[in-house]
Amino acid sequence: MQKEDGSQAVQGETLPFKVIEFNKDSKRIILSHSRTFEDPQREEKKAAAKKTRAAKSDAPKIENVAASTTLGDIDVLAELKAKMEKGE
Repeated sequence: MQKEDGSQAVQGETLPFKVIEFNKDSKRIILSHSRTFEDPQREEKKAAAKKTRAAKSDAPKIENVAASTTLGDIDVLAELKAKMEKGE
């Protein structure tokens, strides 16, 4: 088994593990040593990306879907309504 730094783990050495899966029916616990150092890196990347997106986005976010509709969309819907009313 290799550690995070690439060196080989030796017998009797204590290493951190993360529980990946716990299956009560088959009485199995699946552990991962590599995920113990991968997950913090992922969280750091996600946090950095979130900060970057927040910094780039100066415009207010539109929560209401109807408010984000463009005039072009309304014209298309009006035409569709007219066709449906005519029975086309």
